[in-house]
Amino acid sequence: MCDRLHATGEKKRKEEKAARKAAKRQKKEEEAAGGAADGGAEHPWRPFDRERDLELRPKAKSGSDIVRSAAALGAKFSGGGVQRHFL
Repeated sequence: MCDRLHATGEKKRKEEKAARKAAKRQKKEEEAAGGAADGGAEHPWRPFDRERDLELRPKAKSGSDIVRSAAALGAKFSGGGVQRHFL
């Protein structure tokens, strides 16, 4: 009885695996056919443009902006007004 259930379960797993492989193969074929028909012009993301993406442009900041950002960092990383005594 147990062997028969084991064989049935194994057979079912093999069939499911074959069905997944067939579905995956079909999906790849559809994507390949669709990509060839479009000419590959449409991307789900922006294509890499070396000049635009690797351009180094510093953000212009005024003196007051720099002081404000430094004050914000000081507030974030300061220990507060509490003095700690160890030992």
